[in-house]
Amino acid sequence: MSEALRIMKQHLSGRDALGQGSWNYLIGRGWHPQQITKLGSSIGKPIGEWAQSEMGKYPNASRNVGASGLYNIGAAQGWVGKGKTQDQIQASGSTFANTPRGRATGRSGWQAGFTSEAVNWLNNQFLAQEEEVEGVDFPEYSPLPDVVINMPDPAPLPGTQLGQANVGAGYNATGVKTKQGSDLGTGGTRAAFGREKRKRELAAAALAINPLSV
Repeated sequence: MSEALRIMKQHLSGRDALGQGSWNYLIGRGWHPQQITKLGSSIGKPIGEWAQSEMGKYPNASRNVGASGLYNIGAAQGWVGKGKTQDQIQASGSTFANTPRGRATGRSGWQAGFTSEAVNWLNNQFLAQEEEVEGVDFPEYSPLPDVVINMPDPAPLPGTQLGQANVGAGYNATGVKTKQGSDLGTGGTRAAFGREKRKRELAAAALAINPLSV
């Protein structure tokens, strides 16, 4: 008799059949429905219609769960062959970890949900997968080269063409003055705008000679 069957029979001691009440009782003791489905037909008690209906919900239990009440090596190999990841397989094992049978293994975590044979096989598979990933050569990171952008010189500010040079920043209509040593030759604001003092004096003299009559 397997350890799982021994524990389950002990839990069902005093019960006449595996019906709805016994099923719920086993669930309350921590058994998983897949374990009950696998072991139920071997406990030596009649199985009620309700319990049979529940067992029909777990058609893979008879193949994945051995008489040990744990996932067997066939289940482990089948899941790896179907492409299940390490995390997915370990999550499946963890579903049995806290069951009465899982606690009886003396193992912890996902390993408590598999037989010792399945655990050893899976550990070898997981190790091989990790070594395969470590052996992959990934391209080294190459930083992008520094890009130098040549910006054109800023365009000259607009000015006023007076005399021999362009009058730019620092000059305005209220005071266009020739800087010392420059070649503007504007002669100041009056000369720049053609309003010399001499012309005003000549105009005043002409009016004095020929006064305007109204």
